[in-house]
Amino acid sequence: MSEQERYRSILRQADEVIYVNREYTSDCMLARNRYLVEHSSVLLAVYNGSRRSGTGMTVRYAKRLGREVIVIAPVSRSVSYEKLER
Repeated sequence: MSEQERYRSILRQADEVIYVNREYTSDCMLARNRYLVEHSSVLLAVYNGSRRSGTGMTVRYAKRLGREVIVIAPVSRSVSYEKLER
């Protein structure tokens, strides 16, 4: 199965698909990440701690909004948990 076929298969099985933007733009991934954080209460991220990454920006944004953040380190697989009070 090709990656595109796998992607289409996942979409067919989804209960809901929300498009932040129908076309790729320079900031569409940022818009997607912000939407995900704003519409959830917990962020689960596989994150290596790099500040200069989309995942790093998303983790910091979730913390700023007071979301619970669970981080899985990709190499060690250690799990850290942070619940911020707003």
